[in-house]
Amino acid sequence: MKKRIAGFIGTALLVSSMAATAMGASREVVIALAGDAYSLDPYPLNETITNALNFHMFESLVAPDRNLQPEPSLAESWDISDDSKTWTFHLREGVKFHNGNDFTADDVIFSFDRSKVKEGSAFTYCLSTVESYKKIDDYTVEVVCKAPNALLLAHLKDLAILDKETC
Repeated sequence: MKKRIAGFIGTALLVSSMAATAMGASREVVIALAGDAYSLDPYPLNETITNALNFHMFESLVAPDRNLQPEPSLAESWDISDDSKTWTFHLREGVKFHNGNDFTADDVIFSFDRSKVKEGSAFTYCLSTVESYKKIDDYTVEVVCKAPNALLLAHLKDLAILDKETC
């Protein structure tokens, strides 16, 4: 009997909540965290809550899917050379940063350079196996690894892409 009453009360609360929303009541979203972000710059710290908040504002070339497998994000697709050392990333066109600037390969190169600064980046590991990288055109970036690297995509998911002009 108590379960039925509790179920009835829960259903009533849900229906009244839906009705209030439908009638134009406030649609405030509250997010609670156990701590606060230490920085809104995504590079100096590799800390869980800071990363979680920053990735609501920044994106990476690849992102994990529901099964934690890499899927395209800012990179629309990628090709791997026969020797598995050269990765060619084809960037998504039409993406804009919050300030309206277009996303291009220049932003990827800038972000890669920024991640390698030992004094200002906790993400130097992301490109530690990379020998070189370069812009091919506005929407293509080539990354050459020192040796075949099965973890490159897993590392690139941690690397936020920043707007070169703003930074």
